[in-house]
Amino acid sequence: LVGSEMCIRDRAQTARPVPGPVVPPPQYRAAVEAGTRSVDGRPGPAYWQNRAQYRLDASLDPADGRVTGTVLIRYENRSPQALEELVLHLHQNLHAAGVRRNEPQEVTGGVELREVRVDGGALELLAQDGPPRAGYRVDGTLLRIGLDRPVPANGVVEVEVAWTQLLPQNGAGRMGHSRREMYFVAYWFPKMAVYDDLRGWDAEPYLGGAEFYDGFADYEASLTVPGGWTVMGTGDLLNPQEVFTAGTLQRLAAAATADTVVTVARVNELAAGTVTVPGESLTYRFRATSVRDFTWTASNAQQWDATSARVGDGNGDGAPDRVAIHAFWRPERAPLWRDQARYGKHAIEHHSRYTGFAYPWPHMTSVEGGEIIGGGMEFPMLTLIGDYRDRTPQDLYNVTSHEPVSYTH
Repeated sequence: LVGSEMCIRDRAQTARPVPGPVVPPPQYRAAVEAGTRSVDGRPGPAYWQNRAQYRLDASLDPADGRVTGTVLIRYENRSPQALEELVLHLHQNLHAAGVRRNEPQEVTGGVELREVRVDGGALELLAQDGPPRAGYRVDGTLLRIGLDRPVPANGVVEVEVAWTQLLPQNGAGRMGHSRREMYFVAYWFPKMAVYDDLRGWDAEPYLGGAEFYDGFADYEASLTVPGGWTVMGTGDLLNPQEVFTAGTLQRLAAAATADTVVTVARVNELAAGTVTVPGESLTYRFRATSVRDFTWTASNAQQWDATSARVGDGNGDGAPDRVAIHAFWRPERAPLWRDQARYGKHAIEHHSRYTGFAYPWPHMTSVEGGEIIGGGMEFPMLTLIGDYRDRTPQDLYNVTSHEPVSYTH
């Protein structure tokens, strides 16, 4: 009896405390009352999301890392409120002089805005401390646009921005270039901030080393690089016949249905000019729908391996769908990457099978970014991963398996 009493007392002393009730913040309680959210976390009957379509046209000069571009954004205000201002992100202003950031960063000058237009009308740059009126202000990594006429509920506005910027060698460990022979271009264009039913504009500055709250959008991008450079971006490549030689196209076609790895381009073939069609420059065109971001990579020195992964029956035809698996890497820098396409294939097939959610995108691309990153960073359909020179094959597989899950599973 004494022993039983001691056991009961010990269990009472070590019992886990009962957590207190979860009290939603005021914004969430207001959204539940308005019908846009529910108490169990699901969207409410009146839930809405604003939507954007982007048309990007940009060029990269690898000699100095300058990106020059224009973007046309069609922004749909599906909220019940009229919008008196628009807020966009200028993430590359993390690298502007005097901008707040969490840790030191390379100073490149940030984003140079050449023109800002709304519905075809040019806007003027306003002083930071001036009264609110039509025009635009740059506040660190935020671009704030005051409007002559508010965008009504269920209305549409078009924003055009022309800009240029120098890419850093290492942008917060998540984008940049290595020896100016490979570029991973992320956080690179003027992008709409999220306007939601909880806080309105999510006008949080980018301070480096942070995750992002992004809205879903559709993208069309035309990316111009020097001749001989390969490019891979978020979405489908629309014009492979305009940029690749017949031999490259044949290898890509073989990889699209292969369960083994096909080498699409070797480093010596890039140097010999047999991978891409002749010309001083090449323009790659991509389209992506319902994604949170658009990212791309370019190189004239990376081997390109490819295969395909069998995923679930996404289109309902009774047969497993296949998605392309790509790996861009430098053999002399990253010897472990000789198996990277195989790792990517295994990871996508494994997660598609055992999570019950088939990988939904047309490709998954791994990009070796020695000197930019040590681990990995995921983006829609592309992952930047370090060279893993002093690591094990298991380490490289682990990061390969982890990163796509962040965007798809």
